[in-house]
Amino acid sequence: MAKAQTRPTARIDKIVWRVRRMSRPTRIVVNMLISLVVVGLIGLPIMFLLSGSDSVEGGGVATIPVTVLAVIWLIAYGVGWWSMVGFDTDVEWVAHRPAGWMLVFGVTAFLIFVLEIILALLFGFVL
Repeated sequence: MAKAQTRPTARIDKIVWRVRRMSRPTRIVVNMLISLVVVGLIGLPIMFLLSGSDSVEGGGVATIPVTVLAVIWLIAYGVGWWSMVGFDTDVEWVAHRPAGWMLVFGVTAFLIFVLEIILALLFGFVL
């Protein structure tokens, strides 16, 4: 008789178990959202720091910070794709601890990003 699948006990293993149950398109969308949140989390303070200087004028954006943010986005998206989707199409992907840690990192980054936006609104940076 086959042994019934039991839920894992460690918290990260529970998260991995939930990621394992997600469909491939769902994991791709989650990875995209995580990478965009990471770029927003890093990019918002950079743009606020630059908005006080002469490097951003008349709606223009400085080239170097945007290029750096694009590279950070590519790295975050690549790491997320590796951990949550997998590059090898010949072998069926199975979630392991890096997928769980990527999801935890994404949720943490999202919460920090929300706090960052709230502080920016409180201090009048966005308006």
